[in-house]
Amino acid sequence: MASLISVEEAQSLLLDHISPTSLESCNLPQALGRTLREDFVSHQSSPLFDKSLMDGYAVRTQDLTSDVVTLDVLEMVSAGEVGRHEIAEGETVQIMTGAPLPNGADAVIPVEKSQPVAEKQRVELQTSGISPETNLIRAGAILREGQTLISAGTVIRPAEIALLAEYGRADISVSRRPFVSILATGDELVPAGESLGPGQIRNSNAPMLESQVASAGAIPNNLGIGRDRLDDLREKIAAALTGDFLLLSGGVSAGEKDLVPQVLKECGVREIFHKVRVKPGKPLWFGVQEKPDGKKTYVFGLPGNPVSSMLCFEVFVRTAIRQFLGQSHPLPVLRKLRLGKAHVAAGGRPTYYPSQFVSHPDGLSVEPVDWKGSSDLFAPTQADCWILFPAGDREWPVGEMVDVLIPAL
Repeated sequence: MASLISVEEAQSLLLDHISPTSLESCNLPQALGRTLREDFVSHQSSPLFDKSLMDGYAVRTQDLTSDVVTLDVLEMVSAGEVGRHEIAEGETVQIMTGAPLPNGADAVIPVEKSQPVAEKQRVELQTSGISPETNLIRAGAILREGQTLISAGTVIRPAEIALLAEYGRADISVSRRPFVSILATGDELVPAGESLGPGQIRNSNAPMLESQVASAGAIPNNLGIGRDRLDDLREKIAAALTGDFLLLSGGVSAGEKDLVPQVLKECGVREIFHKVRVKPGKPLWFGVQEKPDGKKTYVFGLPGNPVSSMLCFEVFVRTAIRQFLGQSHPLPVLRKLRLGKAHVAAGGRPTYYPSQFVSHPDGLSVEPVDWKGSSDLFAPTQADCWILFPAGDREWPVGEMVDVLIPAL
């Protein structure tokens, strides 16, 4: 029997075998969560002009010779306007947030520090705390023309949408979203809305995987349930091999009815790896079907136990989808956090353990939740993350730093 491969080896094989998808154009309002596939380079500086950062009075700091000064007000300039005057000795311009700074000014005194005086067009200003460059921003201080603003492979968030809009982009080049078919297998499964018969369980994996696929920026297609019969699996798997990915849950272990690897081989899917040194998720299967036209379908056989399937998606399938989308950082990121509760780990495989964040006066820690194993779907609902405990038997004391996987929503 072939030896188990490590998580890192499995992830490396995914990156080696999955090619980025094609591109398409996307309107900016629909770009949230999409993957940018072009470097976005600034064609202008930001800001375009020297401007005020608040409502107040533009001044020359060399005129601020005492704690309170009285200056002549030349005009008022609002955002979207350009002033007509350059300020000279003893002069100021009333200015609004975002308005262009008049020539000669090198600071802005907030309106809260102003007081009109009896003479028309004059103002009394308090000068404490005002020095050159106070309350203004110079042209090009944020970004320069020709600078790369957003790199290809970036997942678009509201911040990127705002920046793209500021620079005049209405359409961007993004990755085509992958089409992901989902087929849960097992004679014991019934749809969620149906009553249970003897020995039956409801199909929780398919709707769970649908939500995970959607959260990864892909398009899910739930194909229902495949029964533990070669004819039924052949028909449904063959029909499902038209998309970019096929996720099967169940039927990939070593039991008499674990028929999925056999059927996949019959359907021309080449096995890349089967079984990973990880808990939960050891039976994970991955393969590729390449069609005569060069199009590929990437196939995952996920464990039937729901928590195993959930974890395998986060560690492996999400990595594969990110690679397909051409994202800059496809691999999961582990964070270091302090363990808030002692834990005894055991076993020969690294274990991802459902855990929760706990806030303390001295910071954030992470604690394992009560978990009964791979069929226990209640535990993940109490968890925010997964602690990765390395293989081996040992006690982890309170305060020790542990690796933490924070899943995407």
